[in-house]
Amino acid sequence: MSLLARVGVGVCMVLVLLALGLKIAGASWENVAFAVIPLAVAIALVAAEPRLHGLTRPRPKLVLTVEGAPNGTLESVCPAPWPLDADRIVANETGEALDTVRDSRALPTWLTRGAGLTAPPTAEDHQRAKDEFKAEVEVYESELRAWLEEYSQAAIARLETFEVSLAVSNASGAAHAEAVEVVLELPESVYLGSAEHRVKAPPIRPTYRPPQPRTVFPSHTPVWPGPSPVVSVRRDLGHTFDRVVSGLRSKDGWDESSDRRRLTAPRYELQPGRTVGVAEPLWLRAKGTGVHEILWSVYSQSLSEPVRGLFKLIVPEGDPTRPPFGRVEGILRFPDAEIARGGDEDGDTDEAKPTESAVRSVRSSDPPLAPPALSVDDDDDEADVVARLRAASRRWEWEALGLDPEFDGPSSNRAKVSEAKPRDSAE
Repeated sequence: MSLLARVGVGVCMVLVLLALGLKIAGASWENVAFAVIPLAVAIALVAAEPRLHGLTRPRPKLVLTVEGAPNGTLESVCPAPWPLDADRIVANETGEALDTVRDSRALPTWLTRGAGLTAPPTAEDHQRAKDEFKAEVEVYESELRAWLEEYSQAAIARLETFEVSLAVSNASGAAHAEAVEVVLELPESVYLGSAEHRVKAPPIRPTYRPPQPRTVFPSHTPVWPGPSPVVSVRRDLGHTFDRVVSGLRSKDGWDESSDRRRLTAPRYELQPGRTVGVAEPLWLRAKGTGVHEILWSVYSQSLSEPVRGLFKLIVPEGDPTRPPFGRVEGILRFPDAEIARGGDEDGDTDEAKPTESAVRSVRSSDPPLAPPALSVDDDDDEADVVARLRAASRRWEWEALGLDPEFDGPSSNRAKVSEAKPRDSAE
């Protein structure tokens, strides 16, 4: 209660005591009322003046908007990740690796027995090389499964992550808003995420190499006991440089509560007719498909009550009828997350300096569901041989995606069924 209100209450009590004194003195009630009531009403109005002024003065009219969501609904701009069959991928890739054992060819005899200086590998050498290669394939299988899991998680995270840019507007003709503060209440399914969804390159599929011929005579080349005096040795600086990864966004001015359910933006002033962005854009991860509602409140010292509302994040569901990828080639050609290129792709890349050319960008279209036709309307024209070869190449590239289980297995065993029109035997 303000000082003026307290004074008014005290004066009213004095007037009540005065009225009782007049009545005791023999004055009538009418005379007492005419003497006391006008003064009491005036004092009551003076005490209520601050509240009455607050009801009539202009107030701020604050509105919170979400960029890209005029109706308060923000839907993920990323398509649902294309499904993959990890078991089929591992079986096909390991099958391709083991198939190189059968395709390997020994060196010609004239190379292995040249001038009597070399001897061909023995059966024990071949068996030892095959056993070592099978162990290498087992390691590749475990690394490939781990990479497929990492890629799947990155693809799902990219779908469920939203860039949320908020702005607060004050209507023209409204009052100046002091100490404006925006608070977000996150549900259990929404939390702060990251803008970076990049995975390393898949493990390189091993290739079998048969054992090399053995030299008959021992080498008499002297061996330098220490480092080569010709090749310079890199000096050890005794310091580890942390790799700097660009593109990651932090909370950018947002204060996060200990339970990660409440985000508070910094306070600022807002003039009438102005719109101000709230801190920096947020990267919010909405776990799971469906609709996720986020409550917001705008507080101000110029308002007796906060302005409240909500906006929605929608994570779409994928089509369950889509055929999954059965080979790594399908993922690399139509990725749903950025994939770093390996050192064997398009030349060596410097991992410490990532560039656009060193990263496979996410897909902008869906893979073709049906294989391209092999038939070519050539009208017996020999010049259409090139067109036939191009059609066969497109068909081969589609089969490499692994969308059809009929073409599973090593590529050397893949049947090449031609749908081209048969030629006349008279030709």
